[in-house]
Amino acid sequence: MTANRGHPRTGDPTAGSARQTEGRIKALGAIVMAAGLGKRMRSKLAKVLHPVAGRPMVLYGVELAERLASEGVAVVVGHQGDQVKGVIEARGPSAAGISRTFIVEQKEQLGTGHAVMQARTVFSRERGGPAERYVILNGDTPLLKESTVR
Repeated sequence: MTANRGHPRTGDPTAGSARQTEGRIKALGAIVMAAGLGKRMRSKLAKVLHPVAGRPMVLYGVELAERLASEGVAVVVGHQGDQVKGVIEARGPSAAGISRTFIVEQKEQLGTGHAVMQARTVFSRERGGPAERYVILNGDTPLLKESTVR
C-alpha cells in the first residue's frame, strides 16, 4: 500500500481533493471581474473590451470560468458595462454548455471585495443559495490557462 504523499510540491495531503481533472468542478461558482476603468491603458475603451487575437479579452476569462464552474458564472461589469454585457451576450450560447452566466452591475467601483459581495448576492438570488466556493478571475487575463486554475 502506498501512502498519500499529497501535493507534489507542498506535501499537503488534502491538496487537490476537491478538484476534477476534466469538466466542471463540483459546487464551484466563478466570478469574473470586468468592471475596472483600465486607466493605465489611456484608452476610451474599457480595458476588457480591447481585442486580443481578434476577440475582446473578457471573453477568454468568461469562457474559462464557464469550463470550470458547475454552479454558474457571474461577470461583474461597471465601466462601459452595457458594452461588456453586449459582447458577452453576442457570442451566443456558451461552448461549455453552461446556461447560467449572470451579468452583475457594480454601479460604484469600490474594489474587488465589494464586487464579490455583489456577485454572491446574485448567486443566492438566481440559484436559491450561494455556491460552496468560488474562483475569482480577472477579466483582463486572456492568457490564463485552465490547468493553472485547476
